Amino acid sequence: MGAGTAAQLVPVPDFARHVQQDQLPSYCFIEPNHRPPVHVPVTPGSGGEHSNNQHPGNNLVANADYDGYVGSGGDFERGEQLIAAVYEALRSNPAVFERTLLLITYDEHGGCYDHVPPPTGVPSPGGPVTQGWLGSLLAFLLRRKAQAFDFTMLGPRVPAVVVSPHIPAGTVSAQPRDHASIPASLRALFAPQAGPLTERDKQAIPFHSFVQLEQPRRGVDLPDLASHLPSVPATRAVMLAAEAAPPGPEPPVPGYYRDFVALAEMVARDLPAADVPDDLGPRAKAHQVTVEFTQHADEARTGQGRTTRSTGAGG
Repeated sequence: MGAGTAAQLVPVPDFARHVQQDQLPSYCFIEPNHRPPVHVPVTPGSGGEHSNNQHPGNNLVANADYDGYVGSGGDFERGEQLIAAVYEALRSNPAVFERTLLLITYDEHGGCYDHVPPPTGVPSPGGPVTQGWLGSLLAFLLRRKAQAFDFTMLGPRVPAVVVSPHIPAGTVSAQPRDHASIPASLRALFAPQAGPLTERDKQAIPFHSFVQLEQPRRGVDLPDLASHLPSVPATRAVMLAAEAAPPGPEPPVPGYYRDFVALAEMVARDLPAADVPDDLGPRAKAHQVTVEFTQHADEARTGQGRTTRSTGAGG
């Protein structure tokens, strides 16, 4: 989630604080926790041990149990709670909410059958709108040649929810939009003097066209999702208990760490037989790489030196 300054990643819990302090940037992107890609120990109650996206099968099992998990199924509740938390954070500061457009969109349709075929005859992105003959020549010479594909068809339908107190309640649009509507909206709102990036976003219908009410909806006219949020006191109690508890046993080393460490050690062991002059120092370099890789692997497993990455809403 970018909040505070441009191109800054912050933990999602800071989002509510930035809303209260009116410190949101002009464009804020919230990214869900898709389950941390590196197996690191977690603090119970911190939320890091659970994903909060809405991919089926991702939300049932704690991260520490994924490797041994053989079941199936999924749970969308944490993803729903994340969306509710973002909405309630915005609603808690009407001055911020009334000039905010919250877009909840997805990159996939879930694999379900759709009786509506994808639209065809849309402009192919192709490249910049005003590429010119020189740009076309350079693209022909420098771009990797691949089998031609017709990009004049959109993909299957995916859901999108646009939230603003300036949108009439229950609004449903039958106008087709696509993901190019996002840059089209950004350009219209923040850089109206700039030209389109491609032919696709040039024709895309922006999302802010839903904003139609001159006077924002307020008070009881806005949905209340607070009851869908997890209990804050209970979560805080778990975190305090975890802070007071003694550290547990060190988790086992994941298999892929062992493979890389073994490869580095093999290189360091076999280099002397390669009859390489010592003054070039390859053996020392191999040893250094082995030591540094092992060190980083240990830090990842123990959580030391780990940077905080943002996790947030979505699909």
